[in-house]
Amino acid sequence: MKNVLFLQLPQLDNDVRGRHENVPLAALYLEHALEQSSEGRYWSGRHISKQADALDDHGLLRIITRIRPDVISATLYLWNIERTLHLLAQARAALPRVRIVAGGPEVAPDHPFLHKSNLADVAVYGEGEPVFPRILRAIRTGRRTNFINVAWRRIRAYSWGAKPPPAFNLPADLPPPRHRSWRPDAHGMAYLETTRGCPLRCAFCCYGHRRSRITALPASEVIERVRILRARGAREIRFIDPTFNAHPEFDAIIAGLARLNRNRRLEFFCELRAETLSALQARLLAAGNFREIEVGMQSRNPQTLRTIRRPTHLANLDHGITRLTRAGVRVTVDLMYGLPAQNLADIRAMIRWSAKQRRINVQCLQTLLLPGTDLRARRNELALVAADEPPYAVASTAALRAEDIRAAEQLARRTLRMQMDCPTQRFVGRQLPDLFPEQVVVEINALDAARRSLALHSSEPGKKRWRASVPRAGAANRRALVIRGARLFERREEIARLIREAVTLEPYILWQFVLEPEREEPLDLLDYLSDTIRQAGTHVVDRFLDMHSPGKRASRRLMVRLRPGHRYARDWSAAAEAGLRDCFF
Repeated sequence: MKNVLFLQLPQLDNDVRGRHENVPLAALYLEHALEQSSEGRYWSGRHISKQADALDDHGLLRIITRIRPDVISATLYLWNIERTLHLLAQARAALPRVRIVAGGPEVAPDHPFLHKSNLADVAVYGEGEPVFPRILRAIRTGRRTNFINVAWRRIRAYSWGAKPPPAFNLPADLPPPRHRSWRPDAHGMAYLETTRGCPLRCAFCCYGHRRSRITALPASEVIERVRILRARGAREIRFIDPTFNAHPEFDAIIAGLARLNRNRRLEFFCELRAETLSALQARLLAAGNFREIEVGMQSRNPQTLRTIRRPTHLANLDHGITRLTRAGVRVTVDLMYGLPAQNLADIRAMIRWSAKQRRINVQCLQTLLLPGTDLRARRNELALVAADEPPYAVASTAALRAEDIRAAEQLARRTLRMQMDCPTQRFVGRQLPDLFPEQVVVEINALDAARRSLALHSSEPGKKRWRASVPRAGAANRRALVIRGARLFERREEIARLIREAVTLEPYILWQFVLEPEREEPLDLLDYLSDTIRQAGTHVVDRFLDMHSPGKRASRRLMVRLRPGHRYARDWSAAAEAGLRDCFF
């Protein structure tokens, strides 16, 4: 038996109170497809444990090298692609014979850096289930596939096939309702796909372009799957269809859920098109306990909607939203700025409309030029400017200057009271509420001795040297490095070296650098170390934040923890807090 390891790295954030999800649906679907095929007898699926989701890259690499997979199947998302490629490069160095298959929403022929990395032996665009067993057979036998959505690496380039891939039929090919993988997570959350495909072809989204037809589970099977998930401990079920009411038996499903969930033990979430929603459907959704429904409006400018191929009758959409809110359903409406044919006046009018909506939540989101989308393919024609690294946020358009985009964001935040996730509650204090659980303490005055006591690392084949590895004294992908001591300002160069070393060793985890001074230190120390962190480059978390708070850092933050038994001047603490708040989120 050969081993195939399914790898999906989690999205990282700074929230120390919330739960962190990383649902490996892609791996479950791919493994089931392999099990159902004749190729399944040659392969054993391996998974990294849920607990390993909290590990840094060094810890993940140790697990991978211990498993010694023949193939790594990596699922790439906007938030994990850079880190995954970094880890795959390390895995390839440790296991030169491993083959890498890349899939997920980030894989597209026009990706700005995936193919340049030259790491994936095979890249799959769109649905992977129908082709995955055939790819493994090709790897095993040496006879490559020839599907248009599968690219094979050939020296320094990738070659896509010519034949349509086998069709994926959701009722026949989804893992059956009682499959061992079909269960909620530890928090009672479960996910359910009832349709594959989308009737819309929105220019900003790649989902509708990867599949031309819709297949759907029968309504009776949807109800049965919900019943089984409830029996297995589900408390909340999120329907992950891009447009839930595109299901041909939508009415039967929501009526069945209303009957099944009379005691309201389950909560449901979905995304749907509100403009086609009837009053009866809204009442049935409420009766079934759909606690939140997301509605994509995107823009209230008809020309913009035509340009992005989002057919919307705004009056009908408003009526649909009203029907939901009157039925008691919480509605979240998605709006976007930075779209083609939008100007600042359009965005201001859209935000003013949002401010008048008293019973809905509004998300105002910056447009992203996602790989595989029509907007990205037409970026030059439409004069859309965006970075070639995640999250690919549109910085300017033909009608919007960069300063207009910033003004739109500031207006949305001010008017709609929008707040980014996980702002730091306190940077300076005896208690720091946002401090990560894993805290590595370094006595700066004994740092040289600490370095000498740490592990010996090999830097080149046949050579060994001592490496300053205090940051290795930890395992989590969210880590606080606590630097304690007297006269920290005098040792600022050593502290800065320690920060640079930490980021170099683990560039894709989240770091907190926490100073524990014995007395007030010159505020220049904080400025110097803040500049050191800024010079270490940006993380995807920072680039998401930059759309809202330009220049601030969230992935690597500097804090000051005041030590028990020591007194500190209040004006010094206040000045330190203000300075750090200007630099970090």
